Amino acid sequence: MDQGNLTYQKKGGPKWILRPYAKDKLLFDNASTIGEMGRNAEGNISRFAMQTLTGMAKNVIIRIRGNNQ
Repeated sequence: MDQGNLTYQKKGGPKWILRPYAKDKLLFDNASTIGEMGRNAEGNISRFAMQTLTGMAKNVIIRIRGNNQ
């Protein structure tokens, strides 16, 4: 969170403000990128996928939780 906004930043890159547009779906402010959270059977967020709206690039980030988290 940055000044009340949810943000995303890759190491060394710009910081993007994320705006929700549907349940578990985010739009990157000032970019043509969307993000979507995936949930496991318990309803916990288990992955976050990003894709450009032009479809030219797709990155998938998988968050793995340990037993003690």
